[in-house]
Amino acid sequence: MASFDDDKWELYHPDTDFSECNDLAEERPEQLQKMVSRFWVEAGKYDVLPLDDNGFAYRAKIPRPGSPRRRATFTYYPGMAHLPIAAVPPVMNRAHPITAYVDRAATSDEGVLVSLGNISSGYVLYVKDNRLVYEYNFLGTRYTVTSAEELPVGPAELTFAFDKTGDMRGVGHLYVSGRSVGSADIPRVLPHFLGWQGLDIGRDTLSPSSPSYDGEFAFTGKFEKVVFTVAPDEAGTTPFERID
Repeated sequence: MASFDDDKWELYHPDTDFSECNDLAEERPEQLQKMVSRFWVEAGKYDVLPLDDNGFAYRAKIPRPGSPRRRATFTYYPGMAHLPIAAVPPVMNRAHPITAYVDRAATSDEGVLVSLGNISSGYVLYVKDNRLVYEYNFLGTRYTVTSAEELPVGPAELTFAFDKTGDMRGVGHLYVSGRSVGSADIPRVLPHFLGWQGLDIGRDTLSPSSPSYDGEFAFTGKFEKVVFTVAPDEAGTTPFERID
């Protein structure tokens, strides 16, 4: 990897040279230096530093210093805007529970709790036909965990927990208020990236993450929040208190 100190600054006038074919750096060194100085000021102001030219997979796996994705716990509330992929919890190849705090007035209350991805890859946790369902989409191959029993009416903590059993594989568990209601193997998970489509809470706003429902499939019950807890690194495990 080359040092940034060895890079050559270039200067273009996009109004008259939109394709940037005519480098003006030698012709206008004072203007170049002025803009270089301005770059460093703005880079410091907007937390661009330190510069990092590692590849995308590296940056997705190891967030830069100060990134919110370095946290272990992420809490989201209903009504939030669609979250871009660069800011979502880094659950890739890590142990993690996702818990939705809900209150259902009737068995007919259903819908998406958390959704990330589309037809190509991602995951979704939802309630349908009075059962809790988690789907993981590994590049078109879907692994599904469904609760073995119907859900209770009233306040509940609906949890999916991924426990690693090896590199890029594990077991998915479902819990209702800490009580185990289902599990299934998830033999393959993506190591670095879950796709360009970001995260939704309480609905699925873009291309549906699952063929099991249509449209946004917004959750119809009361919804307090969703909490992610992510293991500190790919080899780590996330403790999750539960009643088996």
